[in-house]
Amino acid sequence: MRNNNYRDKEQFRSVDLLSTKSIDEPLSVFYKDGAKIYLPKTGYAYQFAQEFGMKNRRGRNDSKEVSSSQIRKILNEIKACGASLNEENFYEVRNRLFAIVPMTAYNAARNKILVLYDFVYNHINEKTIQSAEDIKVLDSLFTSIVAYRTANEEKGK
Repeated sequence: MRNNNYRDKEQFRSVDLLSTKSIDEPLSVFYKDGAKIYLPKTGYAYQFAQEFGMKNRRGRNDSKEVSSSQIRKILNEIKACGASLNEENFYEVRNRLFAIVPMTAYNAARNKILVLYDFVYNHINEKTIQSAEDIKVLDSLFTSIVAYRTANEEKGK
């Protein structure tokens, strides 16, 4: 029988990591306070960057930290969606964003890095992406995560 990393998904939801927190409202509402998103140490972007850099997260099956190339691949997709967004094609762009979820699930299972999948799963869905503003918030948040991740990597050298 094949080992399926997502078979007991709920066991991963019980771990106290920010990336596992479920979001049940549009991102533009959930992330309305810029200070809570962007500031170092206490902001969501900084905390996500920290989580993506951790190995062996408490009680999780993650055996590696999330690589810069995996994060950049998602950032590039989000940026491409944001760049092509206009008033007439919101649903088309949203569907392109939704395609990031299975791509990330595959990479997470293959590389045993569930924290990135949890982030994408909780941030890219029908409840969180309801307007063009939500796509802009996702773009800004993920860009900030990459910035903090890069800064943290540079400190570690």
